[in-house]
Amino acid sequence: MSTNMDKLIALLAEKEQIMEEMSRSLTEEQSRIMEMNPVAVEESNRSKEEVTTRLTRATVGCRELMELVGAERGVEPGGTLTPLIDAASDAEREELLPLQRRLLLLGGSVVRQQELNRKMILRSLGLIRQSLSLFGGLFRNAGTYGAQGRVSTGSTGMSFLSREI
Repeated sequence: MSTNMDKLIALLAEKEQIMEEMSRSLTEEQSRIMEMNPVAVEESNRSKEEVTTRLTRATVGCRELMELVGAERGVEPGGTLTPLIDAASDAEREELLPLQRRLLLLGGSVVRQQELNRKMILRSLGLIRQSLSLFGGLFRNAGTYGAQGRVSTGSTGMSFLSREI
């Protein structure tokens, strides 16, 4: 029969695998953003949402198990793994410490990747907005100075459609 601590260690290892999968998904999304392929970015986003759902479930499960283990070992609930590691046996501590380090590193990496992807998407949207503004200015009525020095509006004569038959 496995103890709650064994279950926690197993769930933390599973969470590590899910976070590695999230990191791979974010790297893939980054490549698709650079390709400027919105369909592929949307597919990547759906995949990322599925991984996020699994990660959320694992995180909730870890919190619940941490509370159980804390209650069993007389540790005040604090929401972190460190007090549980302090109350763990030597064998459990040998498993928990490396897991904690890897999870912290992966968590930081995932946050940085998400921020980079967010910035890349915002820059792409800014580029699209600038392009639309440029073309919009070319196709709208343009303001110019007339012979008398007053601003007059006139048509640029440009159109997306050819008027010739």
